[in-house]
Amino acid sequence: MDERLAALDFPVRTEQLYRKSGEEAPAQAVVRTDTDTVVAVNGKDWKLYPYRDTILPFVEELQRQGWQIPVRAGGGRPAVRVETGGRRCYVELVHHDSRHGFDMGGPDGRIFPRLIAYNSYDSTSRLGLIAGGYVVVCGNGMVRTYGPFQRSSIRHVRDLADAESLVATTKTFLDNFDEVVESWKKLKTIRQTQDQARKAIEAVTLRKAEDVLCRVKGLPETNGWEVLQAVTNYLTYDFKGSQGMVATKQEKALAVIEGRA
Repeated sequence: MDERLAALDFPVRTEQLYRKSGEEAPAQAVVRTDTDTVVAVNGKDWKLYPYRDTILPFVEELQRQGWQIPVRAGGGRPAVRVETGGRRCYVELVHHDSRHGFDMGGPDGRIFPRLIAYNSYDSTSRLGLIAGGYVVVCGNGMVRTYGPFQRSSIRHVRDLADAESLVATTKTFLDNFDEVVESWKKLKTIRQTQDQARKAIEAVTLRKAEDVLCRVKGLPETNGWEVLQAVTNYLTYDFKGSQGMVATKQEKALAVIEGRA
């Protein structure tokens, strides 16, 4: 097992909470068994999905399929992150098989498949997977992301068997990625006037729309792929939101470009 994954491999349990009167409270604590510390408090219907029973098997299965946890130099964001004493975790994986990917042309090279698995013990996120594409843009591991082409999650109120079924979907990701590559190729055939490009960009940001539009100015007409590139560059370098928010904003731009909105 990758030594970075050891940060996820700690035992946890749930404990019922009580009021001062001795009456059961509608809440339960998640406790780290190894340190006997409370990680989080959740409602009575919340169900525990231990990282070692969900995220770890998911990652190990992907590694058997050729996915890798990237190594970051310098100050890049770690590919395996455990936050606030174990309350939340994220694991990023990438796939560099030359049979999969999208050649963008020019200095940007290829977009490769990328997955993020996440879970939490404090109700801030579900157990979930986000699949998309990425391009490394600098030596410290900073990436420009595209997607998601697949997004799956389940709330912590279902049986653990449902969580295990989510892990079983990993084998479909590469096939789905190849399908999305075809849709990206089609974007290059969608002509975009400056007014059409502006509408797609304004679906992502009103305040900086002019700045983003400058990246596709110079020609009276461009294409859908170039507009998506301009939006993605903005989201990579200037936007401060989460990966989920980035994905949502990309989807808004795509809906406009493809005439779905």
